[in-house]
Amino acid sequence: MLRKVSFSNFYSFEKKQEIGFLAKKKTSYSYANTISGDQITEIASVIGANASGKTNVMRFFSFISYFVCMSNKNESASLNNIPFNTFYNNNKVSDFYVEYESNNKIYFYSLSIKENIVLKEALMFKTKVKNAKNAGYLCEKGTK
Repeated sequence: MLRKVSFSNFYSFEKKQEIGFLAKKKTSYSYANTISGDQITEIASVIGANASGKTNVMRFFSFISYFVCMSNKNESASLNNIPFNTFYNNNKVSDFYVEYESNNKIYFYSLSIKENIVLKEALMFKTKVKNAKNAGYLCEKGTK
């Protein structure tokens, strides 16, 4: 289950944009319970005026899914065809972040790209343990 996502320098968004799926406890909505005791909304929507960036928000989910699947299949694959654009095609770093829960762990995935070069890619996790915090580091790869 998704907990939070954020991105910057992606299509029409220059500054960091964050979308949270954690919800305050209310009895009138349907929520999924999490290992941390938080509640995550089961339904989310993107609302806005024409040309406000709704499609570009949806492109984030498509892009991150494509990138993770592509990098898992072939790490030596060329990054020249990464399917995304920066804000007005600038040469600044684009940052992506996904926080999600699976198998009683909270995962934190981050990715930084500049001019089709992966500067940083990391996946970390945290497991909730009674009266203690346990954090782990799964992997990190990147080039400079």
